[in-house]
Amino acid sequence: MAASDWVLPIFVAFVLYWPVFAVVAILILGPLLGFVIVGVIGAIRAGVSGKGDGDESDDDDPDDLFSELVQASTTGRNDSI
Repeated sequence: MAASDWVLPIFVAFVLYWPVFAVVAILILGPLLGFVIVGVIGAIRAGVSGKGDGDESDDDDPDDLFSELVQASTTGRNDSI
């Protein structure tokens, strides 16, 4: 089997259906490129901010974050019904 036996039909299919191949390539490669860009930017931002080294001492206590919300929800209740 010579190389031209399988190269020529592939080349003809590409020439005839290049718009379909272009759309499929854009639909597949576009999101992949987006994932790579977002990943690189996220890695750069994580490296610049210094996070990710295991130091989580600056995290807020969840009870402090929701304390005002709990107080507001209990003062507006009407339990007389």
